[in-house]
Amino acid sequence: MNRLLLLLFALCAAAPAWGAGDVRPARTNTDPVAVAPPDRGHLQYFGFYASAMGHWNFTRELAPFGNLTWIHLGSARDPAAAIPDLVDRLREARDAGVQAVLSIEPFLFLDRRGIPRPEQELEELLVDLRARIEVEGLLDTVAMIYPKDEPFREFVRYRDPTFIEQYVTGEVYDDVHRDLVYVNDWVRLVFPEKPIGVILSGYDLYHRFFSIPENYDWVGFNCYESLFGGCDEDRSFVDHYRRLLAHMHAEQRLIAVPETWARNEVLQRADWPDVLLARLRHHYEIALSEPRFIAFVPFIWSFEADGEVPGLGLDRFPGLYDDGVNDRGSAFVAAVLEIGAAIKQGRSAYPNMAWDETEADPRRPPPGYAAAITGVTPDGIISAWAVDRALPHKNLRVQFRVYDARGRLRHKSKIMRTSERDPAAVALAPLGVHGLAYALPPELRKPAGRRGLSVDLVVLADGPEAVPGLIESARLAPPPRARLIPARF
Repeated sequence: MNRLLLLLFALCAAAPAWGAGDVRPARTNTDPVAVAPPDRGHLQYFGFYASAMGHWNFTRELAPFGNLTWIHLGSARDPAAAIPDLVDRLREARDAGVQAVLSIEPFLFLDRRGIPRPEQELEELLVDLRARIEVEGLLDTVAMIYPKDEPFREFVRYRDPTFIEQYVTGEVYDDVHRDLVYVNDWVRLVFPEKPIGVILSGYDLYHRFFSIPENYDWVGFNCYESLFGGCDEDRSFVDHYRRLLAHMHAEQRLIAVPETWARNEVLQRADWPDVLLARLRHHYEIALSEPRFIAFVPFIWSFEADGEVPGLGLDRFPGLYDDGVNDRGSAFVAAVLEIGAAIKQGRSAYPNMAWDETEADPRRPPPGYAAAITGVTPDGIISAWAVDRALPHKNLRVQFRVYDARGRLRHKSKIMRTSERDPAAVALAPLGVHGLAYALPPELRKPAGRRGLSVDLVVLADGPEAVPGLIESARLAPPPRARLIPARF
C-alpha cells in the first residue's frame, strides 16, 4: 500500500476522482471519467479488435487506416512478465501515430472464472504497469483500459452456477457484477484519467438479470447477425442499443462493433462480402447518427492463432472472394479501411443509405415515415421532427416549403438533416437525433408577412435521389397569437 500512496501523491493533480484518506477503492464508487459533450465529431476512434494481441501485431500495417490499436499480452500465471512487451507495443503505437486500448484481464483476474486478484496483487501489478508506462512517456498513448471481454458471458460460464443461482435468483450475475465494479474501481484509482471500456455479448442483453457496472465509461456489444435480426428473439440492432442505453447512465459512451470476418460456415458464400458491406454501412450510419458513439471497432482484421479458429479475418478476403470477375473481397476491405481513414482524419460522411441498399433480410420492415411540425414561435422559429420507421436510427433529410394562400411557393429551405433531440420522437427512434428548428427568413417573420401562409415539412428518403417520402403541412398564424393550426389537405 505504501507504493500506491507514493503514486497517489505524485499524481494527485491528475486524479480528481481520488478521495482523501483511505486510498482503497470503494466497491460502490460510481464516479465516471469526465467526457466532453458530444459534437459533430463524436465518433473519434477507429481500430480493429485484437489487432496487437499475443504473438500477432498489425499496429504499423493498419496505422494509416485508423487511430487505435488493441493490445493484449500476458497470462494470469505471470502477468508482470508481459509489462516490458506491453510497453514496447505502446511505444510502437506512439511511433505509428495511433493510440492503444490496453486489454489487461491477466492483471486483474486469477482465472477464467473471473475471481479478482487479492488487493495487494492488484495494487502492485497496476502500479507497476502505470509506472513503466509513465517512465517511458507513453501515458498519452493509452486511449482506454479494457479489463475483460464479454465478462458476464465468460465468467458465468466458467463459474458453473446451479440452476437456482443462474436462472431463478440471478445470484451468479450479481456476484460477477460486484467483482467487475471492484476491479474497475482499482483501475480507476491507478488510471483516473483513462476511460474504462467493455464489449458485452449481444446474447446477454435481454437476459432477465442483465446489468452494466456503472463504473464503465465506454460500452458496446458484439453480435454477428443481420442488423434487422440481432442476437436475441429477432430483435434489431436498434432494439439492442435501446436495451443497452436503458441500463447506461448519461456520461457513458457507446462502442460499435461491426462484423468484418467470415465464420467457417459461411466461407463458401460468394456474396458474403456484399452482405457484410450492407451491414457495415448500416452500422456506420447508426454510429454517425447517435452522438453517444465514440468508437468504431471492427471484428476482426486477422486470426493468426496457432490452433483452430472460428473463421477468417478481413485480411484474407481478397484471396478468398476473388472469382476472377468480381473481386468482392478486395472491395469490402477497401470500404472498411476507407471508413477507418475517414474517422481518423475527422472527415466522416453520412452513408445516406437507401432502404434497398440495406441487407435484404425478411425481417427488414417496409419503408415508412412519421413526422410532425410541433410549433412555431412568435419570432418565426419552426420546430419539427421526422423518423424513418424502417430505419429508425436515421437523421433524415428534410426541407421546409412555405406557400401563400393561393398555393404559390414563397420560400424553400435548403435540404437539411435532423440534428436535435426531440422528446416526441424518442419512443419511435431511441437512436439518432430526429428533431430540428428552422428560422423563417426575415420577410416571413413579420405579422403581415405571415398571413395566409402554410408550411410543408417535406421528408426526403435517403439514397442517390432526394425523393419525398412524406409531407406534413400546417398553417402559419401571425403574432401575437402565433400558433400552429393544422391544415386540411
